[in-house]
Amino acid sequence: MIYEFENFRLDADRRELRRGAELVALEPQVFDVLEYLIRNRERIVSKNDLIADVWDGRIVSDSTLSSRITAVRHAIGDSGEAQRLLRTVSRKGFRFVGEVREQTKLNKNVSATGAEIATSNQNSNHAPSVEDAVISAQLLPRPTKILIVDDHVLVREALHGVLRELTGPETTIVAAGNSRQAKQQLEQSADLQLVILDLGLPDQDGFELLREFCANNKAISTVVLSASHDRNSVAKALDLGARGFIPKSASREVMVAAFNLIFSGGIYIPPDILDRP
Repeated sequence: MIYEFENFRLDADRRELRRGAELVALEPQVFDVLEYLIRNRERIVSKNDLIADVWDGRIVSDSTLSSRITAVRHAIGDSGEAQRLLRTVSRKGFRFVGEVREQTKLNKNVSATGAEIATSNQNSNHAPSVEDAVISAQLLPRPTKILIVDDHVLVREALHGVLRELTGPETTIVAAGNSRQAKQQLEQSADLQLVILDLGLPDQDGFELLREFCANNKAISTVVLSASHDRNSVAKALDLGARGFIPKSASREVMVAAFNLIFSGGIYIPPDILDRP
């Protein structure tokens, strides 16, 4: 099912939210909260309703739930003061009040390559739709060579497993334990497409290395992986050119969602920093 409101498009099957053509970064729980609120927009949704559906009835603190609601509002351009789309009903819960248009998706065969879709669109008499654009984006090839820069072996191995799951056996994944090794890999590998960079390396400031990578290797996307993800660090990394900022504390599910977003052309930002001063 696809839900459209204002200039947003939420695709429940692909678990994507788009603002126009731009992919909006959402953690899995934030997406689930938003989808549940939209699906049940004809009524007030209580906190217990959300906990039962999104958290399977597990114990959830008020601060956790509030942070997810804040992240939802931020993603759709709303706020607790404006409540233009998501309204808080005192002592009752929440209700999505925006005007929503529903579309039932056709069962399309998406096994074609991106080139085949492009050729089909060129030969047709109509411009490609948003749906076609989403399919084309998802069918773009994954990176064929990735460099993981982290001084912890266990972190490198965990990332290797996540990336292998997403990219398949045809992608080459190499690793470096410090900045010197990382620079050697960059010099020796002209075909690198993605660098995953830990900011806490032992031999060079992580931000300075990020600045070098982004300034001197514009064809290579760099994603930051860090144990510290305060608002200032995230903002500084993005200003220097990072394509995303993934906390080391993130679950495997969140990392998979983050890399999928990045591979689709988006920029991943941890939504929990929105609640921090």
